[in-house]
Parts: sequence; structure tokens; C-alpha cells
Amino acid sequence: MIKLIIFDFNRTIFDPEKNIIEKSTFGLLRTLLKNRIELALITTYNRKRLNKIKSLKLKDYFKIIIITKKKTKKKFKRLVKELKLKPKEIIIIGDCLEEEIRIGNSLRIKTIWLNNKSQFRIKNKSCIPWITINNLKELKLLLKKTLINNQDLINEKENN
Repeated sequence: MIKLIIFDFNRTIFDPEKNIIEKSTFGLLRTLLKNRIELALITTYNRKRLNKIKSLKLKDYFKIIIITKKKTKKKFKRLVKELKLKPKEIIIIGDCLEEEIRIGNSLRIKTIWLNNKSQFRIKNKSCIPWITINNLKELKLLLKKTLINNQDLINEKENN
């Protein structure tokens, strides 16, 4: 059973071109929390991004928020150890094959690539995701079908 989902921020839950998080994304986060799935957020540091995370009150959704100069295997490994979880209990979701997906794969964590820019191509075997989705609405459907053994999520109406 999945106990933690680690989300990337920029271009995964936050759309920098529109400068928003879609309402349906907030709905997804609430649904995951309602189903006792802990959430973590990881992003690279810049002042605008830090201010955006604060203004969106993302601490209300994410148990842990990591803002770092560079995403590394060591940082992900420390998070897993701190939460006392096994890799099979975690999913990492991100838009960057060379960061979130490669690192997650190296830790034997299931990875979901949010391919929101279809021009990207997988060039390295270490960057092959477990699953590819094109938007977070697909994630909700995927979780219902395959990952979470939880009746509440399976029966929830599609209102997001």
C-alpha cells in the first residue's frame, strides 16, 4: 500500500506559465490526505518559488516541504529514512526525467513522470519511469485503478 507521495513543485503541481495550481490539483491533494496518504514536496530554491509556496499555504497539504539548491539522491534517501518507510510504500511524481525520475529509480521507488511537454524523450535507461501521465487528472484515475487499496478513494465521485 502506498503511504507517501513525493511531488515535485514546478511544472508538476504548479504551472509557472499560468502562475497557478489548478483547483483539481488541490482536490487531488485533499483526496490523498483523506485516504491517509502522506504528501511531501520537493523543489529547487529560488526566492519567487519560496514565496509562492508560502502564499499558496502548501504546508496545509504537505507533511514535509524540502526546498534545496539541488535535488540529490541523498536528500530523497534522507526523507525516506526520516519517515521510516520502505521504497515500495512511496511514489515520486515529477516532470524531470534527470532529477525526480532518475533519483527515484535509483532508490527503487515507483516513479511517475508527468510528461506535460511532449517534446521530451527518454534518452537514458536510468530515467525510464514506472508510469507516464500527461496531467494530474490522469494520476487520480491511475491511483483509483492500481495503487491504493482504499475503498473511499475508489468510490469517490469525480467532482474535481
